Amino acid sequence: MLFLLCAARAAHADPALAKKRAHQRAVRSAGYLLIGGGVALGAGSLVAAELGLRANDSIQFGGFATAQEIEDRAEQGRRYNLAAWCLAGGGGALLATGLLLVVTHPDPHAPHIEAAPVAGGAVVGISGVLP
Repeated sequence: MLFLLCAARAAHADPALAKKRAHQRAVRSAGYLLIGGGVALGAGSLVAAELGLRANDSIQFGGFATAQEIEDRAEQGRRYNLAAWCLAGGGGALLATGLLLVVTHPDPHAPHIEAAPVAGGAVVGISGVLP
C-alpha cells in the first residue's frame, strides 16, 4: 500500500503530467464558462421572444390612432423576434462548444468505476488519482 502511495506521488510530481492536468483543468473551466454563457443567451432569447409576442399581441387588441403606429409596433415585434432567434442560435453554439470541451477533456481526479463479467460473477474496479 505504501508503495502505491509513493508511486502516485512520484507520478504527480512529473512536470509533464502536471502540465497536462493544468491544461485539462483550463479547458474544462473554459467549457463551463461557455456553457454558462450559452444558458445566459438562452434566457435572453426567451425574454426577447416574450417581448416580441407582447408587441405582436398588442396589435390585435387595437388602441392605435394611425396605421403608422401599427406598422411601428409590427416592426418592433419583428426586431424582437429576430433578436430572439439570434440569441438562441448564439446560445446554442456556446452551449454545444462548452459541452464538447467538457466531455473531451475529462477531469483527471475523477474516479473511474469499471465492472466486468467473469465466470461465476463480476469484478468491480475503482481507480483514480490521489491528490
